[in-house]
Amino acid sequence: RELGTRIAGTDGRTPITVRQVRYLLEAIEKRLVHTGPKASDLDEKAAANRRDALQSILDKLLAATMPSHITHNGAYAVDETGVWAWARGKRRPLTTDEGTGDSDPGDEVPPTDGHEVTAVDDPETTEADEAGEPENAEEWVSYSRDPDARWGYKTPKAGDKESYFGYGVFAFTRVPEEGAVKDTIPILTERIVVRPAATDVVEPILFEVDRILDEGKPVAEIIADRAWSYMVADRWANELRKRGIEHTLDLHPNDQGVKDQDGMRMFAGVAHCPSAPDDNFKITRPKSLKKDTPELEEFMEKVEELQVFALRTVANADTDGKGMRVQCPALAGKVRCALRPMTAAFPPSVPAIVAPPKPATAPKCCTQSTVTLPGAAQAKLRQRHVWGSAKWIQAYRRRTHVEGAFGNQKNRNTENLTRGWAQVVGIVKTSILLAASAAATNLRLLRIWAARVRDYTDPITVPDPGVPLFEELTEPADEPTATGPPPTT
Repeated sequence: RELGTRIAGTDGRTPITVRQVRYLLEAIEKRLVHTGPKASDLDEKAAANRRDALQSILDKLLAATMPSHITHNGAYAVDETGVWAWARGKRRPLTTDEGTGDSDPGDEVPPTDGHEVTAVDDPETTEADEAGEPENAEEWVSYSRDPDARWGYKTPKAGDKESYFGYGVFAFTRVPEEGAVKDTIPILTERIVVRPAATDVVEPILFEVDRILDEGKPVAEIIADRAWSYMVADRWANELRKRGIEHTLDLHPNDQGVKDQDGMRMFAGVAHCPSAPDDNFKITRPKSLKKDTPELEEFMEKVEELQVFALRTVANADTDGKGMRVQCPALAGKVRCALRPMTAAFPPSVPAIVAPPKPATAPKCCTQSTVTLPGAAQAKLRQRHVWGSAKWIQAYRRRTHVEGAFGNQKNRNTENLTRGWAQVVGIVKTSILLAASAAATNLRLLRIWAARVRDYTDPITVPDPGVPLFEELTEPADEPTATGPPPTT
């Protein structure tokens, strides 16, 4: 009404129909479609411009739900969640005419509404595969009324992977500074990026990071799970360093081994004494870091014991990935070592290196004051806090905020972002409605936060008056209630 776009009818009601909404979405899609058959005549530049225009709409829609009086420190937790497409994702073997394989002559191919029949991206996600159907992607084609959705994996609450046909939603959720008092800021999803399922997880995040930075806003820290930390350094960690961004990450099980680097023992991105005992590197991460448990306490104790043998950082690496200067733990005063005679004066309470290297063959870290740790040495695992330490756990636990944001959207009692939640197809329409869902979640959570901390500074924190519904004020014992059945005649 404020924008003058709603016209009141003669009966005082606003005649907006579902058909009009669908027509509007069709018009928007026509202007912004940049993938699939409807964009087949676009060149690469034109398609990129439309993609950016669509993303701008998503960004602005969510920006309208950010309270203007609260300054954000630039720390984000990022994650991906899978969302089912409205259309079904069906597959069938290729016919002889289509290239390879043979199909059952009785197979009936459903109509594709003019969409191209494309090769599947990941045939291992189909139910047909489990039934013993061909596993070669070249032997399968996919047809669907949604030309942009793809098959992918997602992890439900039960924990087991399941295949789904739809889209991946990548979210940037604001998180408070480390150690901040609870409720310092409302936890809101500031950005989302929508891609077909099974999309590379790096591209959507760096794409949006650059958009945020181009707007002159800070991105100081990214908290990500093992889907990102497992990426090679040049694809993820070094890209963040080039942008001056700290990253807080968890270790993939395959990264929890010891590697040699010029005689130093590298573990979790940290250089350790060549004589550090093997048993100190046998650290088992508990399944959950969210709650204080005996398993978590034991994990942290083992990490703390290992830090006795860690080399001290003297000068950090720069953003170009060049090496950092590190120093022997004996010179740092953490251990006694025969190769460092001055440590003999340390008190007996200081641990001693039992079997130091022989002087003639000792690595430089045992003979020089400092050494340079090459920038490529476990570059993807290096982070501000030592993995598993108390400070790291405090920092990493903030990632639960993005999980909570997704949980709120998918809760059946709130935004109910479940299969069939929106009856549209295509990445343009789906993205816009996903942003609307995220915006609705933001407003609801923001207003809950505002009521809790009594901060109504921004007008969007004030709940809408809504439409008053029926309210039963009294319930006389001798009269039927208004909500009860009518009296018998």
